Amino acid sequence: MKKLIIIMVVSILSSALLLFIFQDMLTGANTHDTFPSLHLTSTLHPFEAERTDWHPGSLTLRGTSAEWAFNEEDVRIRGRGNSTWVHGYDKRPLRLRFPEARHLMGSDYPHRDWILLANHFDKTLLRNHTAFYLGRALGSMDFVPMSQFVHLYINGEYMGVYELTDERNVAPGRADLAFDPDPAISEYFLQLDAHILRAEYIPEDDHVFIVNERAYELRWPGSNMLMDAHLDYANAYISAVSHAIRAHDWNAITALIDVPSFIDFYIIHEWIKDVDTGFSSQFMQIKGQGENRRLHMGPIWDFDQTSGNVLAVANPEGLYAAIHCYWFWYLMGMPEFSSLVAQRWNEIMPNQIADTISNIRYMSTQFENDFLRNFERHNLLSEDNYREWSWVLRDEIREMRSFDGQINYLIEWLETRTLWLDDYFNHRLPNIDFPWVYSSNYVETHIKINDAQQYFSVPTMRVNGWVMLALEDVLTISDALGIEVSYDPIARMVDISTSEMHLSHQLSTKHLTHVDTDDDILEFDVVSTVFGEYVFLSLNVLLVITDTPSEWNPDTNTVYITPI
Repeated sequence: MKKLIIIMVVSILSSALLLFIFQDMLTGANTHDTFPSLHLTSTLHPFEAERTDWHPGSLTLRGTSAEWAFNEEDVRIRGRGNSTWVHGYDKRPLRLRFPEARHLMGSDYPHRDWILLANHFDKTLLRNHTAFYLGRALGSMDFVPMSQFVHLYINGEYMGVYELTDERNVAPGRADLAFDPDPAISEYFLQLDAHILRAEYIPEDDHVFIVNERAYELRWPGSNMLMDAHLDYANAYISAVSHAIRAHDWNAITALIDVPSFIDFYIIHEWIKDVDTGFSSQFMQIKGQGENRRLHMGPIWDFDQTSGNVLAVANPEGLYAAIHCYWFWYLMGMPEFSSLVAQRWNEIMPNQIADTISNIRYMSTQFENDFLRNFERHNLLSEDNYREWSWVLRDEIREMRSFDGQINYLIEWLETRTLWLDDYFNHRLPNIDFPWVYSSNYVETHIKINDAQQYFSVPTMRVNGWVMLALEDVLTISDALGIEVSYDPIARMVDISTSEMHLSHQLSTKHLTHVDTDDDILEFDVVSTVFGEYVFLSLNVLLVITDTPSEWNPDTNTVYITPI
């Protein structure tokens, strides 16, 4: 109750006091009464070009202090992003590259490369900003991207509110790393990116390696410096980290990782429920020499699909990062790590966490007219034009027709999340290998075959209304029914064969809606996901592939299967 009161007190501080506290405490927030305007001129509209193609243009910054403003400076432009580029249509994220390194919007260091985030699927436009704000407040990660909002114009046309931020690269003030021809001395910048596994092939010039079925891209050293020995070293180091974590070898873990950055990285992703945790956009650095060499987590990145914005993270209760990232799955099962997480949580919850929630209210109030200009341009608050993204966004989010309503929803979601995690970290931390069992979505399901002549009682997860069944149990039950099932862990492909059909299903953390059979397409909803190292399929997949009369009683959590 005392912690809740502290949160409430902080949340009702006056805007003037908040302005003083936040600007004095952190850099990287807009410090003027309105957002500056960034004017981009290009003969080729960047939204119409190929995403990866650079093309020339000029850039002008207005509406800010004289020392920050500039006029018609040469710049190169290209697209960026995955889902936001493909589905953004009229508001896409961009990369900027200047001929020489320069300061932007009061940045501490000059850089050539910068990013404009569109935040097109976040109707608050503040989820990325919120995560960056908390990351800077925690202070354990050397590099947290800046966050400055601007009004973007392209060839004179207003495109909306964008978030100017750092490129994730190696440079002073960003990932500040040193190269050496000796792989054991050189430092490294890496990204976990499961999108690579979805590609048909990995190009030879991509510096990628696989550890425990996860793909890591070595982003630095770059091609002009990189030797095979560097890639081998990074591979071996990540393999050693994964082995130590899976073995619960705390001495080896602490000799390999920077524990404070791991703890703060975990807390941020768990608190905000980042849907990409353990999947993509997870950056890390191997740095330091000799006994000081460690794997550091960060920078944090990509938070538009978080905090109740999409179906996968609709519920503010339950674990997420400890389930979807197997490193944290194992670490949170170790009292040596989980106790440090709880200690850190209790330090930051009444301070940095509360301040971060209050900053959402401050930003949305102080710059409300700026944000509303974005929605006058894109009309997302008055009509649902998310097109094919409508299946992943919550109905409550899509149908909420006011900016203030979106802000209130985000704040309420985070406040509820904070209280749930506070109870979890202080009263329900597991000391077992299966932390997901402690999720509020856990339920025991009974499966009875041939009038209970064969009986299974298996753990399942409730995810957004779906009952998720572990693949291991699907294999056991299918074997009892005489159904052949195989699983390719590298391709994340499940093959299921019966006398009537053959089903191939690519596992994903996303929802899929069709499955290939021998001769045509069998239409039914398929959902799959990965919890730690456990693969889960939706229960209805089992009901369909049995090709026999099946009945599920949700009241008793019992499935009855009667093979013909």
